[in-house]
Amino acid sequence: LEYFFFFNDTATTEIYTEQIVGSVRCVQETDIKHGIQCKQKLIDWNGKAEDLEFILKSVGASIARVHNADIIHGDLTTSNMVLSEHKYDDINFEIAKKIKPIMYLIDFGLSYVSTNPEDKAVDLYVLERAFLSTHPDSEAWLDIVLKSYQDHCKSADAVMKRLEDVRGRGRTVSYTHL
Repeated sequence: LEYFFFFNDTATTEIYTEQIVGSVRCVQETDIKHGIQCKQKLIDWNGKAEDLEFILKSVGASIARVHNADIIHGDLTTSNMVLSEHKYDDINFEIAKKIKPIMYLIDFGLSYVSTNPEDKAVDLYVLERAFLSTHPDSEAWLDIVLKSYQDHCKSADAVMKRLEDVRGRGRTVSYTHL
């Protein structure tokens, strides 16, 4: 099986695809044969700091590209990000930096279209919560991701302002109704 980046534009009835070089085959989370989840790459990281920064910046830029198209992912986690294996087998980051984007977002099952900065901020908040729970003590990593997002997202100012509001609401959620 080969996996592709899919987007279904219901307004125009068009389907957009892009083959992921190396073909990701994912039967189970642990069965990725030709690509590697960003989650696993970060958990197992033992490379150079500047190469890690390159990966983290790729995460932020990839999310910005999706948000620039007014697509809300709905489930942004490092499990739903794949690095092309062929660009990481030999870890030649100098060459990889010159090639088209190497980070792919997958699993758009909860995605929808929205121009609302609040929706984009909630998307980032989901990423932030998932990122920090999966990668403990990685606040500095998340800062790099968010800085890259700001550098690449057309509506970054509005989204980041809303993210602060979303964070505030997230800390004050009451569970008294349970």
